[in-house]
Amino acid sequence: MRSRLDSVERRYHELLELTELRKQRLLDALALYKLYNDADGVEQWIAEKACSFVVFFVIFSVFT
Repeated sequence: MRSRLDSVERRYHELLELTELRKQRLLDALALYKLYNDADGVEQWIAEKACSFVVFFVIFSVFT
């Protein structure tokens, strides 16, 4: 009976370790997707500023 209890306890602790590992992997994935989202926002901002710069340059060129 004691060996069965030891086995159950061992498997329970292994399960706890696996759940912690899974939790950390999920948190890492969430951080990565947040980084991707931020990078997309920066790329969009750069594209908007580049477009504004081109328009300004064209207008400035026309009037000079």
